[in-house]
Parts: sequence; structure tokens; C-alpha cells
Amino acid sequence: MKLNKMQKQQRKEMKAELAKKNGFIGYFGRVTIAIEPTCRGKANISWALCSENEEFKRKFGEFVALDRLAFGICLPIEIENGWTLAEIAAIFAEAVPMC
Repeated sequence: MKLNKMQKQQRKEMKAELAKKNGFIGYFGRVTIAIEPTCRGKANISWALCSENEEFKRKFGEFVALDRLAFGICLPIEIENGWTLAEIAAIFAEAVPMC
């Protein structure tokens, strides 16, 4: 899948907003993870999976994960002291089953 012009702009805006909140967006294999801190010790996490029969598109995965986060299609998580958002995302990505 390719992003259209509007989606490209929305992705840039959502990434900028996430960066302002000290959030995280990254990919691990075919899983793209977005984490948004909400309050002390808590965050919301969303993800996008790329099926094995599709070509991985980083920006498309980012758009899907960020869009889900923006619309509340996410899970609340607690962040343990000392864990970075990148470490949490990597652990979560390993736990996500690939269909």
C-alpha cells in the first residue's frame, strides 16, 4: 500500500505531535509500534502488522500505528522504572503473533 498525499501530511503531523510528547515510533521486523506517554508511568501503545505476502512499507506502517493511536485504538500500559519506550516496544513486538 502507498500513502496518498493527505495521508503523507497526516503522518508527518502525527509524528511531530508524538515527538513533542516524547513518544516512540519504530519497527521491529514486520511490526510497527507507536507508544504515547499519557501520564506518569503510563502510556498507550498501538501497532501495525505487515503480512508476509505484502512488501513492508515503513511509512505505511507508521501511518497505521499513529492513526490507531490518534483514534484510541490502542492498549494502555504501565511503564516500569528504568524501561525506555524503545525497550517496551521491542518486547511487545516479540509478543505480537504474526498471522
